Order: sequence, then C-alpha cells, then structure tokens
Amino acid sequence: MKKEIDLIASGYPSIDYIVRLPETPKLGRTSIIQNKEHKDPYFGGCNVNIAYLCSTMNRKTMLSMRVGNDFFKSGFKTFLEEGGVNTSNLQVIEEDVTSTSQLIMNEAGNHITLFYPGAMNEKYPVLIDENSIKKSRFGVITVGDPLYNLKFADMCIKHQVPLVFGMKCDFEAFTPENLMKIMQHSELIFMNESEQLALEECLPINSIIDFLSNGITKHIIVTLGSKGSKIFSKQEKNTQEEIIGITKPECVTDTTGVGDAYIAGFLHAYMDGKSIRQCGQSGSVMASFIIEKQGCLTNKPTKMEFYSRYKNQYQEEF
Repeated sequence: MKKEIDLIASGYPSIDYIVRLPETPKLGRTSIIQNKEHKDPYFGGCNVNIAYLCSTMNRKTMLSMRVGNDFFKSGFKTFLEEGGVNTSNLQVIEEDVTSTSQLIMNEAGNHITLFYPGAMNEKYPVLIDENSIKKSRFGVITVGDPLYNLKFADMCIKHQVPLVFGMKCDFEAFTPENLMKIMQHSELIFMNESEQLALEECLPINSIIDFLSNGITKHIIVTLGSKGSKIFSKQEKNTQEEIIGITKPECVTDTTGVGDAYIAGFLHAYMDGKSIRQCGQSGSVMASFIIEKQGCLTNKPTKMEFYSRYKNQYQEEF
C-alpha cells in the first residue's frame, strides 16, 4: 500500500494551563500565582507536539486519539488543522471533555502536573482506523491510555509499520509488561536520563542498550538536558555511541515540551535518510526553538528559520 502519511502518533492530547509560583506549593499555605496568563490554554500532548512540529517541516502527519465534546469550541481542532495536522482519525467522546493538564511550576522551573484524562480514560472504547495505520511510514507511541496504545502497537506490528517510542515515567500508562512489548518492537526509542534509570530498575534488563539486540531496535536516544543527548546504535559487532551537544537558544523560558521537540526534529531528519549524527543535531535545533517561549508549540519555527539555525550551529547544510 502507498505510504501517504509520514507518521501517525498515538497518545494523550492535552489542553494545558501553566501556573507559575515563586516557590513549591505546601499544604496549608497559600501560594501567589505569578503569571496573569495562567488561564490561557495551550494545546499539546506529547503525540500532538511531535505531529505538529513535523507538520511544520512539511511532513504529512496524523493523530490517533480520543477527544471530548470541547474539541471544537476550545479551538483545538482549528489549531491542529491550521498547523497541517490530519484530524480525520480522531474519536469524539460526547459525554466527556478532552484531556486537560495543570502544570504547577516553581521558580526553578520544576513542575507538578495535575492531569485529567477525560476522553482518553480507559473506560471508553478503542476505535482506531486500521487503514490509516497501513498508510503510514511510522507509528509514534507516546504516553496515553494503555489499552489504546497496545492496540495501536499491535496494528503497527501487524502491518509492519516501524514503531517510534517516546518514553515517559508514567507507570500507570506504561506497565513493565507493556513497556517490554512496545520497546521490543520499536525501531527508535527515546527517553531522558531519569527515564533510563527507571527503566533499568523496573525491567528485566541489565542495560537499556540490551534492546539493540532484539533485531528490531536500531537506535536508542537519551536526552541529557543542558548536556545534549547521546545516541546508541547497533553495529555488526558492537554498539556505537554518538554524543550530540545542545543548540544554544536565544533564551531559556520554558522547558516543557522540549523532549517532544527533539523527537520531532530527529524524525524529520530520519525520514530524509540523514546520518544519525545529523538526526541528533536536527533534534537539538528543534528543541532550541521550543525552549525560548512558554508553551510546547508557541515558538514553532518556519522551515527557513529551522534550516538557518541548523547551518549556523553546525556549519553545514541540512
């Protein structure tokens, strides 16, 4: 079948509200909100962020998820469609609302997330258009309803659609059993340092690079915050490790969604057949834009801005 879609992404959508506090909140004490825009919605979700940013790079992207009765009136649908993301595969749950997050952030930038799953609650039926899976080059799995993600993974495996897995330390969404199944069938696996440690502690493995021996996983990418990222790749007789530095942003405002931006930039290069070093650099460049403004998609770059920063940072054309 002709691959009409570059990637289809599964996971929780989210309407985010960001609340900034001068300190970490404590029981029995009132905290003063610092930002007047704390009631402004930001549209996102890990799968949404990845699909939207890839679409910005002219990739054909589609979302696979459930949304609520507020999806239209909230502006979420318009936001996605104006960004070029295909929303035809969405399941609308009329008796509930779209997933919502409250991000409570202290002065240091650390945050507590309060999440209402809404339409992505596992009590609702899983309806996924199998034909959309078959038409996709890659299937991306991010944090979401476990039953939904497993069915999505099964369809990708059935139709030999390579899986890309974006790890999150949410062990309600990802039980150890589910993690093993999804990761054993993923071509690319993304995580940060703390997620790597958590996986090595809870899974029956010696090291995260054990997955490179399963015959399917080609690369494992670990983001390191301000230290950049490292990429483990399977070679014929050993494992290769590539270290990628950060792309310096103009300023650091909000780290929310930076990991998703890295995945989007990496995938954009990966789908072009770039080297793994270039894929990591592409991820670093995309992340550098998102960190400059509050919100996961507020500072999305144009293609020209992206390619210009890439060239300035790495002294080579994309």
